Amino acid sequence: MYRIKFISEPNQKEWYDIIDKLACDEVPDYPLEDGTDKSGDFLDIRDYISSEDWGNLIDGFLEFDYQTKSYKIEGEFNLENYNEEWETDVDVYDIESGLRNLTDCFEIHWKESSLLDEDGEEQW
Repeated sequence: MYRIKFISEPNQKEWYDIIDKLACDEVPDYPLEDGTDKSGDFLDIRDYISSEDWGNLIDGFLEFDYQTKSYKIEGEFNLENYNEEWETDVDVYDIESGLRNLTDCFEIHWKESSLLDEDGEEQW
């Protein structure tokens, strides 16, 4: 079994602007000065990871606390069973790389971070 436990500091950014490539606190609910509506250019963390094979795995463990604005990803999983069920070929390095990308894009500051493989070896 693999174990994952990531808990962020409070006050994290909730959205990712796919055009400007930066994390932000909220989606503008008004047209910009030039009249364009940018609301379709923003992804929350679940939308962001949904296109990735490893994202379906992480999504099952992901929680966002709207009061503290903090992320939590915690759980155990069998990677072989996951790959069979989702007909994919994800390995622990895909997950580690994906989490690093997610961390960078959403500018997440983790107060606790751990990704243990089947042998209990830290992969983060």
